Amino acid sequence: MPADITDKIFGPFFTTKPRGSGLGLAIVRKIVDAHDGRIDVESRPTGGTCFRIALPLTSEHRTAQPLFAGSHPDTRTRAHDERG
Repeated sequence: MPADITDKIFGPFFTTKPRGSGLGLAIVRKIVDAHDGRIDVESRPTGGTCFRIALPLTSEHRTAQPLFAGSHPDTRTRAHDERG
């Protein structure tokens, strides 16, 4: 992977594929960041790219926060069946 592309791959909607959405690596980065992790990219000139994800180990309990508005159970809309 050329260096000029490596700088852009985590941006939303960036893709080099004709049918790609460009959201995959942007979502991965968001998840890794939410867990205080790190993602490294290594490309070889002969071909092939390696992604390394490192997440911290912790012994203390942390409450997960929703990443997107409306994704928390308290904010979801529930459909009610009129039959009861």
